[in-house]
Amino acid sequence: MPEETTTPEATVESPDTNPVEETKVTFTLEKIDEDNVKKITSHPDVSVVNIPSLRKAKDDLEVTIGQLRGQLEQINEVLFEYEKIK
Repeated sequence: MPEETTTPEATVESPDTNPVEETKVTFTLEKIDEDNVKKITSHPDVSVVNIPSLRKAKDDLEVTIGQLRGQLEQINEVLFEYEKIK
C-alpha cells in the first residue's frame, strides 16, 4: 500500500516560489511515485494527479489572472472617468 503523505492535519511545504495557500483539506494524498499522487476523497472516485503538471497549470492560471486583473483595472479606470463626465 502506498505511503500516505498528507492528512487533513498535515501541512506540505511547496518548493515553488509562489507559496501554496493553506486551505481546509477534505482529502488524502497517497504517493505513487516522485511526480504522481493519488487523491482519495470520501467519494468512491480516485484521482491520480501529476504534480509537475498541476504546478504548471497553477502558474498558467496565475499569469492569466494577472492579465485579467490588469484589464479589469483599465476598464474600471475608464468607467470611473466616464462617470465624472456624465
